Amino acid sequence: MAPDRVTTWGLSGLGPRNAQFLIHLAIVLLANEAQLAELRDSYGIHFLLKFFVFEKQDQPGVGDAFQTTCDATINSPVPGLPDIVGIETVDPTFTAYADLASAVSATLNAGSFDYLAKLEKRNPAAAILFRKALLPNGNLNTSIPCITRGEWGRIQIDNFNKALDYIAANIPALDITVHYFQEVLSTDFSNPKKPALLVKKVGETTRTSYNFDFVTLNNGMPLISPVSAEVAPKAYSLTPNHDTLRAYLTKCGVLCPEGYIIPGKSIAFTGAALSFYDYANLLLPFLPCFRLSDTNPAGFEIDENLAANYQGLITVISHSARRPAPPRTAPDKNWRGARPFLPTREMHAARLQSNYDHLSGAYTFLVASIARSTGKVPTQVDISKSAEQYMAAYYAENNQYLAGEHGTETDLLCTGFTAIAIGAGLEFNPKAAEDEIAKETPCTREGRIGWPFFSAAGVEITSGDMIYTNDNVEFYKVWHLLHLTYAASPVPIQQTVAALFASGIATHVTGKFKDIYISPKSDTVTIDGHEFDALLAPKLIDRDSDPVFHSLVGQVKERFPGVPDYGKGGHYQAPDGKPVHAFDGGIGGRGTTFRDEAGNEHTAGQQWNETNSYSAATTFATNHAQLVLMLSIAPAIDPEASPIETVSRLYEQILPSTKAFDKEVRRFEDTWTEMQTKLCFLRLCERLAGNDAAKYRELTDKAFTTRDRASVLATADAGAQASYNQQLQSLPDFNPPTLKQFEARFAFHTKTQLNAMLTRMFDQISSNAKDMDQDQVSAPKRSVSLCPIAEARRPTNTASPRFPSLCVF
Repeated sequence: MAPDRVTTWGLSGLGPRNAQFLIHLAIVLLANEAQLAELRDSYGIHFLLKFFVFEKQDQPGVGDAFQTTCDATINSPVPGLPDIVGIETVDPTFTAYADLASAVSATLNAGSFDYLAKLEKRNPAAAILFRKALLPNGNLNTSIPCITRGEWGRIQIDNFNKALDYIAANIPALDITVHYFQEVLSTDFSNPKKPALLVKKVGETTRTSYNFDFVTLNNGMPLISPVSAEVAPKAYSLTPNHDTLRAYLTKCGVLCPEGYIIPGKSIAFTGAALSFYDYANLLLPFLPCFRLSDTNPAGFEIDENLAANYQGLITVISHSARRPAPPRTAPDKNWRGARPFLPTREMHAARLQSNYDHLSGAYTFLVASIARSTGKVPTQVDISKSAEQYMAAYYAENNQYLAGEHGTETDLLCTGFTAIAIGAGLEFNPKAAEDEIAKETPCTREGRIGWPFFSAAGVEITSGDMIYTNDNVEFYKVWHLLHLTYAASPVPIQQTVAALFASGIATHVTGKFKDIYISPKSDTVTIDGHEFDALLAPKLIDRDSDPVFHSLVGQVKERFPGVPDYGKGGHYQAPDGKPVHAFDGGIGGRGTTFRDEAGNEHTAGQQWNETNSYSAATTFATNHAQLVLMLSIAPAIDPEASPIETVSRLYEQILPSTKAFDKEVRRFEDTWTEMQTKLCFLRLCERLAGNDAAKYRELTDKAFTTRDRASVLATADAGAQASYNQQLQSLPDFNPPTLKQFEARFAFHTKTQLNAMLTRMFDQISSNAKDMDQDQVSAPKRSVSLCPIAEARRPTNTASPRFPSLCVF
């Protein structure tokens, strides 16, 4: 049976998001094969999905982060199987291609010693990371950071290519054609139901426009050099790689014939964020004072005598005296300090409050909890320091961590922010707390703990009038600290860099990257009169450098000038609000920033806040896969409507009633009041204790009940009592969102919602088809075909006849 309708999809980019999406889509199809077979065999409903993927590189699934030449390390665990309902019923041969953790283990377990030897030569810090992930039986523990991004990329490429072969041979309903060295330049949404992509081959000028039924844009993070066009040719901004860095340092005259850095040479770095660690650790093979160690808990030693020859070798330049990326000393979300002040129930109440800066309040509770735990008062916690002082503190805390000690300030800050980021509280047993609150929050918490809460954190506070408030400013001050801490560097990686500071090899100065120039006299990189022999300048994400994103202006509805207003599921909307058959999971959702007259930075139009995390990419891939299946089947329900509108109606149908939602959120009114009262009490304790940490601990022991708080208040002076009572009188009322307002915070459906929607869709199609048969008993069965899933076959010619001008591979 020849297909009578093919649904075509154009994908811009084949980085981690789209590569995972295609594999996850295949799993979703296979996991739902029984339902699809019933629709096909009983009701004549068929479909075929044809994907045309445009990738400007020659490799799938790597993007910029996982280039196969990258010698920098990952800073997160390796993910396993995706969370897809029914995945256990799918051929394990295929699901293995979605299980990166198993693939990494299978690849490296047998050859771990060879891999370790390679790392020791190219990136000794990566060797330490890998060695600490080796289990006693010789297998690799992939639940912690363990490999380089290049190794991750190589395994991911292999998995994707095998998955593509399997799909071609076994899933006739899914046809995928990849066009490498093809770059998407812009979009054309003049026909919202037939979006077009303007494409050109890399290195050529001819541009061709192609129309599709749907498109998904995942163009990756646009990166630019942090320095001027004059300085950029003198800087090293390539993918971190031992060989290219060696060649660069040799060209700059920094290396001696033996391959070590010549004493007296100087190297500048731009920035002290995570990318700084990627580059700094690649210098270790060129430092004779650095050596790996089997006896030191850190895995390395620095020869102080040799280090004396390299004092001030590295100068890190930052725009301000901001903290460097901290170490990830917290192994999980379990609170390891004294009894904390922000249980999960109170954190949830804060997340329910409308137009509220929940982060600043949560940060106050976190700092107070850390003070209680470390024998300090709040003003002594998380105080601003110089970069060198931060690094000295990190170095000491890393050594405590390596000795098995927990509960340091950085440890607790990391634990707290990790919990707060995903919508949890500070708990000794976070799982038990989550299980307890889940019983009474099916409307507001089910399917949202984790990335949904994380990515939706700033939606309300960057919308409408909240954009221009001080709450917006303060929220993002805490958010930037949270994100820096949440995405912290693994201890083995951070400690090697902290050791460079501790030994005097590295130092820090403040300066603006735009002030870096090439000296006309010496032809060397210079800032503030200081000349450097080499400059390592990791690239920066630049929202304005994405031509595809710029092409959207005037074509889509906006939340704020230049910021798209996405519909549920991440689809664009036309200026009149109607759906465009185009989806996005990239930089457009991050919003934009601007400064007010006082110089304060405001953030506007954010609908999700994470685009360069692999976990975020995995979440997008899984959810988008289920959504695409529903969009493909939707015409069987209403052939005249946009599939997006049909799916939107299903979404409305599976939502809880407003009565049930309101009843649920109102249960947290007393919790909200308790949280706000406790916040006032902690301020009172801070005032009464002054700089006396022991007294602060004694007073805050009374923070947990009304009776105990009253006993402290009774002994306070009149001024403190008056201030406390005044604060209580001005507590904000509990103002939870409506169901519609709450759902608007989340640009994407939850997994729970998607599963319910797909089930309802199958039920509706079956019901409609049965009704049709009853109305036409004597008539032949009417087909509501989309395209044959069984009869369709992948074309033998991989070049689509619709795209004769494109080179396929």
